[in-house]
Amino acid sequence: MHQNFKASIYTIMKKIFLVFSIIPTLVFAQPGNQTPRVALNNMTDSFSYAVGVSISNSLIEQGVTELNIGALSQAFVDVLTNKDKQLTLEKATAVIQQRMQEFSQKKAQVEEDASAPMGKVIPDFEQADASGKMVNIKSFRGKYVLIDFWASWCGPCRGENPNVVAAYNKYKNKNFTVLGISLDKDKNAWLAAVQKDGLTWTQLSDLKFWSNAVAQQFRIQSIPQNFLIDPNGVVIGKNLRGEALEAKLESVIK
Repeated sequence: MHQNFKASIYTIMKKIFLVFSIIPTLVFAQPGNQTPRVALNNMTDSFSYAVGVSISNSLIEQGVTELNIGALSQAFVDVLTNKDKQLTLEKATAVIQQRMQEFSQKKAQVEEDASAPMGKVIPDFEQADASGKMVNIKSFRGKYVLIDFWASWCGPCRGENPNVVAAYNKYKNKNFTVLGISLDKDKNAWLAAVQKDGLTWTQLSDLKFWSNAVAQQFRIQSIPQNFLIDPNGVVIGKNLRGEALEAKLESVIK
């Protein structure tokens, strides 16, 4: 599957590169050397393949097996019209990955709105904690709960964890808690991250990576993501991070 996925990315990128190679205003050449058109033609094969392999490896590691052609095409527009004449493979890759991530986040937001509507009681779910004990979301009734989807291998999640820890410590004695749902597949890595980041609240996972049952139920396609529910289980916030999380908790927890 991985080889086919890489091949598909390369093919798409090749076509996009060829299409945009006819745009005369592109400034992708090294200064003082070749015209943009000549440089682009010379670099098409090697550059598109290199970026394709780089991105496909990254996406595969994230469990992504589908591409959005529109997002990918827009990413190439960004790359090819970049004013930095010293644009490197790393910079180009970063631009493309950012565009794909933006698309995934927008898609995820639409699907989240359908799976856990604001102002509605969150659908029932349960999953095992690290000891194998099944924990049901209904057992948290009476508390404000931040349902936090994350994973030990997710850099942005780990970067956000200090903010979640700070919020938990500030409000844990005021009828608030956090329920972590990890998209890990390695139990040791999961628990090591829990300990290192100081995540002292309840943690759940079925160790099925992106196939995590609760993540699929809520159509989670990118992390970190979270839902804030009130004591009645009603969704009152989504994807609250950093200052936004602090402000929301301050406004509802007295």
